[in-house]
Amino acid sequence: GISEATRSKIVEYANAHGYQMNTAASLLKKKSITVALCLPELDGTSRYFYEDIWQGARSYLAERRDLKVKVLEFPYKQDTLSKCLAKIRRMMEEENLQLDGLLTSPPEDKKGIAVIHAMADKGVAVQFVIGDNKASSGPPTIMIWITIMLDVLANCFKRVCPKIVDK
Repeated sequence: GISEATRSKIVEYANAHGYQMNTAASLLKKKSITVALCLPELDGTSRYFYEDIWQGARSYLAERRDLKVKVLEFPYKQDTLSKCLAKIRRMMEEENLQLDGLLTSPPEDKKGIAVIHAMADKGVAVQFVIGDNKASSGPPTIMIWITIMLDVLANCFKRVCPKIVDK
């Protein structure tokens, strides 16, 4: 550890400069969070931005190893999103997979939508990557992977530590 004199200097400096501890960020370094990425595999047929999301999530996590965030990757082939979501749900039920968040494309069929609802009912924070849905008007206007990843982490954190985040 550090000496009491050094600790006092740090606290004095922090107080003088208006530093306020971010309790949520501190807890995120201590509490493990598991997020599933369920996005189209990179086979040359998926939309251009999915490669950026896959690479961005991997880069972000490599740079922020101090955060205890585990990402499970579930790439799926075109038109098999609902099957992939059902697989994740089965893993939650049969293998006791503890999932805090899910980043995925919005499902278009009733089966996929039902799985999303079931996951949300179990407390999984779901964040959709909008733009690959046939009902939407093309790619997202702002598709920045770090923003999406931070949204997922924020939603997960709200679920894991709601009393602290709501303060």
